[in-house]
Amino acid sequence: MSTEAEILFNGFSEEERSEFLAMGGERRFVANEVLLAAGQDESHTGIVQEGTVSIWADRARLASLGPGGTLGTSSVIEPHVCTVVVRADTDGALLTFPRQRALEFFRDRPERLFHQFCVNIFSIWVEVLERRNRRIFELQSALIAPTARRRGKPKVLIVDDEHSIRDAFGDLLKDAYIILKAISGEEAIRLTYAEKPDLLLLDLRMPGIDGYEVIQRLKSDPTTSHIPIVVVTALTETHDKVKGLLYGADDYLIKPVDAEDLSEKVRQILRRFENVLPQEGEGSP
Repeated sequence: MSTEAEILFNGFSEEERSEFLAMGGERRFVANEVLLAAGQDESHTGIVQEGTVSIWADRARLASLGPGGTLGTSSVIEPHVCTVVVRADTDGALLTFPRQRALEFFRDRPERLFHQFCVNIFSIWVEVLERRNRRIFELQSALIAPTARRRGKPKVLIVDDEHSIRDAFGDLLKDAYIILKAISGEEAIRLTYAEKPDLLLLDLRMPGIDGYEVIQRLKSDPTTSHIPIVVVTALTETHDKVKGLLYGADDYLIKPVDAEDLSEKVRQILRRFENVLPQEGEGSP
């Protein structure tokens, strides 16, 4: 069976693989060291070079990773799993790559290489991590349920340059949520800072500032990085979906969206983030 690291570089030439690995920085660790504390976002991708590490949720061990195992790839698909701790079982070493630097690596290379990388990350999730991530989500839901602190209706910001879609989504969600609407990326950013919505439903392809740039700007700002973003797009290629997640989106829906799927996705995402959203007055500029 292929290791996660082997899957990650499937389709790369030896030279491309070596150039990517050369960006990494080695992080040595000792037994029982906490490599990722609860509440931290995995903004780096890491490959275990030596030793073993374990992923924990509360007192439940979710998985153990040896050489060739990866950290950070699963958080592209299931980000902000905030009750998880990564702890070293033995002494060892990780090779780490800041996610933003990884994105910059692909800007000067053929587009097919970035597409392949996105497909590889998706393959890791599907082939290796799906069961682990499902377990993470189940444990997280159980852990945060008693401590949820939301009061009143959550705010949902719908961002799409087609008014028919904005209106349709708004009509479907208005009974349970306060609905905000934006026609462009520029307006989405302005409303996010002004209204502090609890969730964004974001189209990717818009004139001017597109959805990818909206994601990058909001997720790179500590005052808005906690706000979940669900990409809603007609794009069906795997690399397009994963590209949005790599830029920092938290989930995606494919148009045309079924009404029940939309309502359930919004409910699930808000529940997942209930205990990490700032209380009233926190995180304001």
